[in-house]
Amino acid sequence: MPLSRGGRSRIVVARCRVLKPAALALGAALLVGCASHRGLSSSIAEPDGKSESPSDSLSGYVGKVQTLTTRAQPASLSGQTLETSDPRLFAALARLAGANTAANHVAVATEYRRLHVLDLAYRHLSDAVKLDSSNADAYEAQARIWRDWGFARLGLGEAYRAVYLAPDSPAAANTLGTLLEALGRTRDARVWYRRALALDPKAVYALNNDCYASIMLGEVDAVAVCRRAVDANPRSLTTHNNLALAYAAVGDLAAAQREFQESGTPAAARYNTGILYLAQKDFSKAAGAFDEASRLDARSAQAVERSRQARSSALEEETGSDQH
Repeated sequence: MPLSRGGRSRIVVARCRVLKPAALALGAALLVGCASHRGLSSSIAEPDGKSESPSDSLSGYVGKVQTLTTRAQPASLSGQTLETSDPRLFAALARLAGANTAANHVAVATEYRRLHVLDLAYRHLSDAVKLDSSNADAYEAQARIWRDWGFARLGLGEAYRAVYLAPDSPAAANTLGTLLEALGRTRDARVWYRRALALDPKAVYALNNDCYASIMLGEVDAVAVCRRAVDANPRSLTTHNNLALAYAAVGDLAAAQREFQESGTPAAARYNTGILYLAQKDFSKAAGAFDEASRLDARSAQAVERSRQARSSALEEETGSDQH
């Protein structure tokens, strides 16, 4: 798990998709959030690249989803089912029992999704659509589940239906953006994030997604966009981490380091700074940053290994220079 303030977790390298602009090629993984979009219900889930392979057939997708859903059964707690042990789900099911409406099916699906039982969530959303084929909330939620399963392509139809039926919904616009981004269509995704922000300028989830998309695209306004996301949600570790990436992308490592310090422990901040130095091929400074991270967190085997790699690279570079 990522390192966080006050926790006792070890430094763990998380995998990030990182932009490679001319100013800085960030070819390594960063800690603490990794510019993740997680945290709000309409935010993007990290896609599974293998699942989205264009060579996979529709039947292949369906087979994989069926495998996933058959494993996702409600948990049992000391003889109790999830439906009886979780008060919010219990209440939603009770309302549905009293009135079989599309809205109540969507409410039940929301609770199942919160509990990560996506197959039952999707089933209730399908029931909602059968009862009300114009229910934008149901289509949007179906799109999110396809995205969460790692099959964003299969959720595009529902996402487009949602924005058609609810053109004034910032959440629907944002969700469509997240599916497009999961498919690598980042520029198209940013159009929908901007649409969400036009509908609701205070939509923090859309601000953060727009920030990350701007970094990925190497946009000149990336720092400004990410700064707005931080201002809107200053306590979020993810927004600070995204802003750090934006600063790093334009070569301002001092500012990036300041933001990293806001997005995790001092050890994590020094580790992330070392990664940035590695990306710039400044191996001496990278080794120093990793050494400091190791000093601040003696359990950090990753920092020790990165320091060794940085010194080895510095030696290779020096030897290569001597040979020329």
